[in-house]
Amino acid sequence: MLNLRNLALWAFAILAMVTSIDQTWATEPGVIKSDGTHILKRNPAELKLSIELLGRGKTLKEALSKLKEKQTAAQDIVQALGAEMDSLTFDDPTTTSRSSEMMEKMREVIRSRVRNSGGPTPEGLKVQETITVSSKLQIHWKLQAEDVIAKLEEVTALRKKIEESDIAGVEGEEISLADQELMEEAEAFGYNSFSSGEEIKPGTPQISYRASITSQERRDALKAAFATARSNAAELAAAAGMKVTGLRSMEANSSGLSPNLQNYYRYGGGYREESDADVETDPLQAASPKFAEIPFVFVISAQFNVVAEESDGN
Repeated sequence: MLNLRNLALWAFAILAMVTSIDQTWATEPGVIKSDGTHILKRNPAELKLSIELLGRGKTLKEALSKLKEKQTAAQDIVQALGAEMDSLTFDDPTTTSRSSEMMEKMREVIRSRVRNSGGPTPEGLKVQETITVSSKLQIHWKLQAEDVIAKLEEVTALRKKIEESDIAGVEGEEISLADQELMEEAEAFGYNSFSSGEEIKPGTPQISYRASITSQERRDALKAAFATARSNAAELAAAAGMKVTGLRSMEANSSGLSPNLQNYYRYGGGYREESDADVETDPLQAASPKFAEIPFVFVISAQFNVVAEESDGN
């Protein structure tokens, strides 16, 4: 059993510990988190084309040969249209394509309806007779016009030429008997995969617009975003009777593609149209599916140490 002397010693020790903790809390600086945003806007300087090329054959070798023919023909077409040929790229061939995914989606819908109706299995749902391979072509055109109106006229004319050129080589292409029957069965069941706008027809050009900034503009924009974050923190601190004493931590919310429109909407909570042609990996480049000013958005999130106004921070 504790005697009175030991009890007094325990009480003194606890009091000293609590006093020490209170003093630590009193001297430990507070923290304020603040965001700063800076936006640069640039008119599009390039038009970017992305389009899927398909090769079909009874064997993989034949399908790849057909695809190679499509690639060669497409290269000649974009060159005749004045594209920047050093920007031309072809993805590695694959057996997965939007076209094949669309057809499989259609088959699954019809299979479900056939099962529910108890009818016979359509020919288009049976084993396919052909193999399809695909490769995505991507290439750029530099826009020569200076003012916005002239540039819009240039873009409109170029888009028309691209859409009329059949770069993917789908016009007049024979569709396999199984695919024809599948399309007929789909119509019979009242299903149109393109009616909802969710699917892109094979060979449809995907066009976006690109702009760029310099490394110095990027550095200046980041500095401006940080200055805004610090100013906001100072105003918040003043409202609480405190002052900012220094930076605790800092990060860019849209790392990797910091100035890119894609990241701005991702972190800003907004909405944007998604397209394979929109994705940019260069922090000095941004793209948009619409012909309009392209924003480069820089967001800095920072934490600042703060102390009471009457405190010297020590």
